[in-house]
Amino acid sequence: MTATLADEQLYRLFEESGLQVCTDTRKPIPGALFICLKGERFDANVFALEALEAGSAHVLTDNQDICDGKRLHYVEDGLSALQKLANLHRHNMQAKIIGIGGSNGKTTTKELLYQVLAAAYQTIATQGNLNNHIGVPLTLLRIRPETEFAIIELGTNHPGEMAVVCRIAEPDYGIITNIGKEHLEGFGSMEGVAKEESELYLSLLKRGGRAYVNAEDENLMRMSSRLPNRVIFGGASTASICRADVKVNFPYLDFQLQTAGGMYEVKASLGGAHNLDNMLAAAAIGLDQGMNPEKVAAALASYVPANNRSQWMETGGHRIWLDAYNANPSSMEAALRSFAGWNHSPKVAMLGDMFELGSHEEAEHRAIAELAASLGFDAVYLCGAAFHRIAAGDIRFSSFPDIAALQLELLKHPLPASGILIKGSRGVAMEKVLECLK
Repeated sequence: MTATLADEQLYRLFEESGLQVCTDTRKPIPGALFICLKGERFDANVFALEALEAGSAHVLTDNQDICDGKRLHYVEDGLSALQKLANLHRHNMQAKIIGIGGSNGKTTTKELLYQVLAAAYQTIATQGNLNNHIGVPLTLLRIRPETEFAIIELGTNHPGEMAVVCRIAEPDYGIITNIGKEHLEGFGSMEGVAKEESELYLSLLKRGGRAYVNAEDENLMRMSSRLPNRVIFGGASTASICRADVKVNFPYLDFQLQTAGGMYEVKASLGGAHNLDNMLAAAAIGLDQGMNPEKVAAALASYVPANNRSQWMETGGHRIWLDAYNANPSSMEAALRSFAGWNHSPKVAMLGDMFELGSHEEAEHRAIAELAASLGFDAVYLCGAAFHRIAAGDIRFSSFPDIAALQLELLKHPLPASGILIKGSRGVAMEKVLECLK
């Protein structure tokens, strides 16, 4: 039987492949190390020879029959090899690893932090939402000798996954953005969410790493109380590395960033109190890493949201706040409350279903619908099977079973120029209504 690769052999193949890894034959990288991954609906091992023909320098596969030990190499499991290689690479590079966990705001915090740190350091960050047991290794493998910081988004949707990604990344620094109602189908309760996310704090504790903690979040302050190495931000405490004196909350944040070195104005392209927390988190890490406060403030102000996250746009006479990349009850509530406080008329909320809530689905969708009804919107559109079940026939809402039905309604009955919040889980694709608003 062919023996699987030893750690030093595995890493040598990676070096011989120019520190490049590929896992998709549809997107070949000439000269890269191709790792065959296998899942419930796919098995890249059947494409091992094709990957070699496409220009891969080496291929890792579990198909012993084709392995020659020259360019086709045997591994028992491609995913385990990928994760092992990523951890080896993490230790062979000088880059400091910053892990970002939490229920809401991980990606926005990651993007803000990248904007800040990249102004002073060689920095990489998770691309898109590659934040799981496959995405985290792929991000780590993008680290190069000159990289000083690697910002790694750490995602989880079932118990135990956070521990896995933390073992792979072994972060030197970390932040949990908040504890909210995420993936309740997998975690069962808020307590389950907190237990899962706390694996990041546990990882930092084991490694002597440093945590950044929002002083205004009682849950996080309590959860992090055992950590001997933590930096707090926000709140009124003089111990905070930075705080904010807010002038305007919405539609765009305008605040004074208060630091030990003085106060600096930030006129942001983001709005909402939840995004203020994300901005302060990025500022705290930049300041703690020795950055000039003025440069930190300038970097925050220069950030422009994209990819359907807290993104402002204008079309058809409407001012639209598009936040349709993802949604759970906590992020939905935060967006609704921020938008409702905006001095604009008329205001409309278009909300799509929230996924992965399990037995909590009906109660959480009902709670969000009731909240929307109580906040004084001129109209509330609810889209998706879950919302439609609890709102059909309720005159306070316009309810639709799917995005196609909502699109048809908007085409038949165009809205007058309005301020519109569009938010929902990725699978609903709420951004599709934009074409109907032109």
